[in-house]
Amino acid sequence: MTKYERLLYEEFGRLRYLVGHGFRLLANENLTAQEWENTRAAAEHNAAKIADTMLASNRTHNQK
Repeated sequence: MTKYERLLYEEFGRLRYLVGHGFRLLANENLTAQEWENTRAAAEHNAAKIADTMLASNRTHNQK
């Protein structure tokens, strides 16, 4: 995987994380400005870990 592809994967991972957590916060009626900012910060801070998890999941799925 090239550096550019990795950066794209991390960006998609952040988006997936934010959408999933955002809908969860909305559904639980817990969405506040502070909670959203915490979620955004977590997505930014953990971008590499999120991408690694997505890649591992994709590899496992493709092996089946």
